[in-house]
Amino acid sequence: AAMAAELATEEGTIYGQVPQAPEEPADIHGMFEAVGVPEKTGPDADLPFSLEWYAGARDRQIARDAELDKLYIRRNEIRVEWAEIIFADLKEWGSRADRIAEEPSPTRAMAELLARTAMERPGNVKRTEMLREALEQADEVQQRLTDELRAARAKLTVTEDAIQHKVNEEGAAELERQEKKRQEAERRKKAEKALRRNEALLRGEDPDLLDEEEEDEEDAPASPPAPTSPPAPAALPQAFSAASLGAPDLELPEPVGQPAGRLPPLAYPPK
Repeated sequence: AAMAAELATEEGTIYGQVPQAPEEPADIHGMFEAVGVPEKTGPDADLPFSLEWYAGARDRQIARDAELDKLYIRRNEIRVEWAEIIFADLKEWGSRADRIAEEPSPTRAMAELLARTAMERPGNVKRTEMLREALEQADEVQQRLTDELRAARAKLTVTEDAIQHKVNEEGAAELERQEKKRQEAERRKKAEKALRRNEALLRGEDPDLLDEEEEDEEDAPASPPAPTSPPAPAALPQAFSAASLGAPDLELPEPVGQPAGRLPPLAYPPK
């Protein structure tokens, strides 16, 4: 009881412990400014970009995805071409090393000369010893070169195996990326179909008729598209005018579609 009374009479403590001071609040406005969120919101707020720019965000995203897909395809082609060139070089150098290893020993003729000299001139000891010392030195050099050649051939094999492993790994990653892209396209297609059905229900239309029209469009033969470059952005941001870029005034197209189509569809603010 005495301890409880003592704790109760102390000011600025909770059960005898000084409470931790509150942390400073985060700079919310600074974070909003960093990601491009406008200070004011609502119908009368000034957006950092024009409504036409936001309306064309979906087309710009489609163009970016198409360009990114082309870059992925080109990267895969360059990777395969590089691997083919390296494999050809490794095969050429490996065949050269194998041909050198299969050649007869260069010291064979010197060994035959030593044997013939010792047999034909047994009294010429000095000449025989000189040939024997030269043969021993040549054998040592030949053995060292043979070991280095075998080591180089082994390194070529290890390098080829490592590159082949990397090629297989990157090839599997490319197939996985394509599969994820296909699944994402199917998921997006289903989501867009569900969205169109909901819009038809809100307009009081029959969504089954919309499904029949989509099936007819899918069954119709599609003409091959002409090769075109990715579409340009629908409009320039307000921070950059056409006159400042040295171009004539641009006429911005009127946004089309439902009112929901004019909302910013970007997951992140424009940069």
